[in-house]
Amino acid sequence: MTPAAPDRLLPPGVADMSVSKILVPVDGTPESADAVAHALAIVAERGGELHLLHVRLPVESCHAKLLVDGRTLHDWHREEGEQALAPSLAQCRAAGVEPLCHVIVGHLAETIVRFAHEQHFGLVVMRRHPQAALTHLLLGSVCEDVQAQCRIPVTVLD
Repeated sequence: MTPAAPDRLLPPGVADMSVSKILVPVDGTPESADAVAHALAIVAERGGELHLLHVRLPVESCHAKLLVDGRTLHDWHREEGEQALAPSLAQCRAAGVEPLCHVIVGHLAETIVRFAHEQHFGLVVMRRHPQAALTHLLLGSVCEDVQAQCRIPVTVLD
């Protein structure tokens, strides 16, 4: 993906504002790479701090929790999260940017929105994942949920 022209990098109403902290939720897919590339273009144009966030879904099964202790589960989430962050981290470093990386266990949209608000981000950049129409109808979209719940600007790339 080629990043947008500098005047098209930020959503309407944000172009004149300083965006000092940018959050990019990533999952290790090519779609994440597109969002990271867009955020890197913003950082190159305007400066700022880039944060990568990987959200791990919680283990809901009581059986799994009986078989695995909390420390092991924590370590597993951390290791899996670091693996998911690795391609985006390498992409940032190749562009000369050292992002801050975060792994949080929680439900996707809710966790992204809560983290964005608590950490006072100026912008969230996400890439929509292609979904079958029925899947989208039944499950909705994490991007749509984040846009609906977030009080800060969200750029969603299609």
